[in-house]
Amino acid sequence: MELFKFKNVSKKFGDKIVLDNVSFSVNEGEIIGLLGLNGQGKTTLVKILLNLLKEDSGEITRNFVLKQDDGVMLQEVALPKNIKVKEWLELVKKFSKASYELSEIFQMMDLENYKNEYCNKLSGGQKRKLQFAVSIINRPKLLILDEPTVGMDVVSKELFWQEITKLVENKKLTIILISHDLFEIEKMATRIIILNDKKIVKDKNMNELKEQFKDNKKYILTTENVNDSVKEKLNFDGTNYYTTDTKIVEEVVSNNYKIENIKIKEKNLSEYFKEVVGNE
Repeated sequence: MELFKFKNVSKKFGDKIVLDNVSFSVNEGEIIGLLGLNGQGKTTLVKILLNLLKEDSGEITRNFVLKQDDGVMLQEVALPKNIKVKEWLELVKKFSKASYELSEIFQMMDLENYKNEYCNKLSGGQKRKLQFAVSIINRPKLLILDEPTVGMDVVSKELFWQEITKLVENKKLTIILISHDLFEIEKMATRIIILNDKKIVKDKNMNELKEQFKDNKKYILTTENVNDSVKEKLNFDGTNYYTTDTKIVEEVVSNNYKIENIKIKEKNLSEYFKEVVGNE
């Protein structure tokens, strides 16, 4: 089921064009990694989707109810003062038609021991957990996550992504994920959309990209006695020989040349992203 669709959407501020004739659709259950350098329109696109900004032209189709069916975890949100965690979640829950029980939220977010703490007194990582709890308490169909793990330690990050994985297992939750941590996006996203120069320049299935990355393995060989005929088939970076051709590696090994080390370096989303925005 299609959850929303952008058709030829454009937006500018003054004379500056931020989005130019952008078209794409997102289906229920997808996890979209929305990528782009700073100032390339990611936040504007999300605000238009949530009807916080009005597009200048184009059409947006939403098959969800704004505010009722969406949850948002922004990068920086000021938490209320002089109100406790439990009180804040109870207040938000009252405005939600379909919501989790507080006991479920406390368990999911590991906030049970902090429910009587004042929101603004929490640590950075605890605040992020609370912000996430607020964003999902209404059981949203669409979840916007903007740099969700900023301020979290390694353990908290792992627990956070475990909870996200559980939430999307039923394929009913759709996520728009914005993060500078491309490792996290590569791990979690089912699809990536790259914005550059006001347009969508890449829209790719993540599994297909991962297969593409595997096909572009780089073999790095540290060796002393490869003969000239083999060296001609290898590249040299000033320190090591390398190749992307598996057959050449097999030739080196089969001829019993002294190989001190062979490293396999696969392409990743970070390198792909740099290539895309660097070539546009």
